[in-house]
Amino acid sequence: NGEECIGKKTYEIAAKGIGIVKQERAVFTDLTVSEHFSLVNRLPLEENLAFFPDLLPKAKQRAGKLSGGQRQQLAIALALSHKPKLLLLDEPSANIQPSVVEAMITTLKAINAQSGLTLVVAEQNLSVIAGLTTAAYVVKAGKVMAEPIAIADSDTATLAQQLQAQERQS
Repeated sequence: NGEECIGKKTYEIAAKGIGIVKQERAVFTDLTVSEHFSLVNRLPLEENLAFFPDLLPKAKQRAGKLSGGQRQQLAIALALSHKPKLLLLDEPSANIQPSVVEAMITTLKAINAQSGLTLVVAEQNLSVIAGLTTAAYVVKAGKVMAEPIAIADSDTATLAQQLQAQERQS
């Protein structure tokens, strides 16, 4: 909505409808899956995990015992529990097996289609970029280097060529 977020506290940013999932999967390793949600809202666990039902059987398990992909799903579910309008994802595929990455892409696309959630993704994996976004930007040292590249139906080879060409020009 055009408001500046620099210098704002995390809860102030969240109150503006912005969620974030950091690369390091910021979950509390000593808390169980269900304990994470008891900290953020009073909704039933089934509702909080509606998009990640594979985590329901893990409700009593400590987050530190989950796989990397499961911790990423938990982090995304936690960010979604606030019902954001905008979700920032920092390297969501980092150190996650490809089948889990594909499932995550499918889930996030479904969430976007159902709710209109806007996704901003910082990612090096071109298949994730192509699967989740409609445009790609080359960013160097925090600065957008060129005009956005439109993404056409997960064509990672063309996307790679376009990104490399933009990077050479900058």
